[in-house]
Amino acid sequence: NRTLVLLSLVVALGGCDQAKKALSGDDKPDPKPVSADPVALELGVANATVSMITVKNGDTEVPGKFEGVSGTMTFADGKHPSALTGSLDIELGSWDSGLELRDDRVKNIFFDAAKNQTASFRLTNIEDLPAEGMVIGADAEGTAKGRLTIAGTSVDVEAKVKLTRSGETDFHLDTIEPFVVSIESLHLTNPLKALMKECEHESIDDSVRVSVRLDLTAEADVHTVTTKKAPAQTHDPAQAATREA
Repeated sequence: NRTLVLLSLVVALGGCDQAKKALSGDDKPDPKPVSADPVALELGVANATVSMITVKNGDTEVPGKFEGVSGTMTFADGKHPSALTGSLDIELGSWDSGLELRDDRVKNIFFDAAKNQTASFRLTNIEDLPAEGMVIGADAEGTAKGRLTIAGTSVDVEAKVKLTRSGETDFHLDTIEPFVVSIESLHLTNPLKALMKECEHESIDDSVRVSVRLDLTAEADVHTVTTKKAPAQTHDPAQAATREA
């Protein structure tokens, strides 16, 4: 039967082709592309300031700031910077509100800075940053989440922030609006009462408004804490009276 002969010939030729491919290696599947593991980008913290506003006697705002701030921040993928984690260390002895007497009392009575030299903040994530990363010149807003620790007590905090990429390895981070920290939640109520008594204040609010600004750069020395001291302020001793502190 001619049909059977033709079918046998086709099968035989196909088998020859398969055998040739097996011998030549042509029948091996195409290799799948292997994606390289992302390379993390670690940046140092520079030009950082943590600012706070407290309210005394019901309606008087008292601003102050820490400039002794250091730390490191890491993008999980340096080519597509989006996922950011890291830590900040804040020198409590760098507190500056512009009034020496008040600053000494806050550092010694409230923070007990001789014993509790630093506070720390651990950033766990910034939600809503673009997953594809940020090109140079772009900025993005998100919600930073982390944990603040002072004198052995930690609280979870979150803040609306704006992240700007100004260079290949240069970024700037700012809080869009202050976030609120409760003094009671940090177990600092007793030091607060002692400060009120020393300064003869009627009240100091439990809620503190906190703002953060910092630069992230590969140029920063991530192992060195630099404390910037404000210029010495000249003041009339009468202006440094107890009720002004």
